[in-house]
Amino acid sequence: MKGEKGDKKRGDKLLDKLAYSIEFRKEVDRIRNELGVPSSGFSNMRKIYDWYSKHQSENIIKRTSQFLKQQALPQNEWWQQKVIEFIFTNGRFSFLPRTYPVGSFIEISNRELTSVDLRIFQGASQREIIEFIKKNWNIIKPPYRIGTGKIIQPERDQKVGQRIAEIFEKPRKEIGSKRIAKEILIKHRIEKEFGKSPDFEAIKMRAYRKRHFKR
Repeated sequence: MKGEKGDKKRGDKLLDKLAYSIEFRKEVDRIRNELGVPSSGFSNMRKIYDWYSKHQSENIIKRTSQFLKQQALPQNEWWQQKVIEFIFTNGRFSFLPRTYPVGSFIEISNRELTSVDLRIFQGASQREIIEFIKKNWNIIKPPYRIGTGKIIQPERDQKVGQRIAEIFEKPRKEIGSKRIAKEILIKHRIEKEFGKSPDFEAIKMRAYRKRHFKR
């Protein structure tokens, strides 16, 4: 997505500029010396694996967290991984996995059943925040809590879920008799069209959102 790519690109550019700073370089050299990393970093993954086999990974995480705070940089996963990779490889290649969608100034820091924490750091633009949410909405959106508090998950089959949404948008007379609940009529139609019974709770969730929230 353009917004997230722009966010990361600006982060990479800022890191590149910082890498030419004397104070930045001095501190990186100090960290390398403390951790037993060569002054120009490692040249390949085998040497990095060897280092990790002999050292505690908590040490590099703790040290880079201190470094980010000292340099007044966002203390998030993107920046920490970028700095660790810079210390180990001098910017030659990346080697750390990304678990959650993350940019240089935006990240999903925690996801639970009923809530998601989105961390936005100084430097993120409004457009980038909106684009990040749009791109990662399937991960960001939490399940819904309805009525008694029972957690209702959206319909797992995307095609079925989309069809349910389409039917809900139709005029009431096209769906069926007003004497029968709309949710039941939709359930029967989905069964007929797809040959399987949809999640009835997901249909009720869609009805609840239709009545109480604007799209």
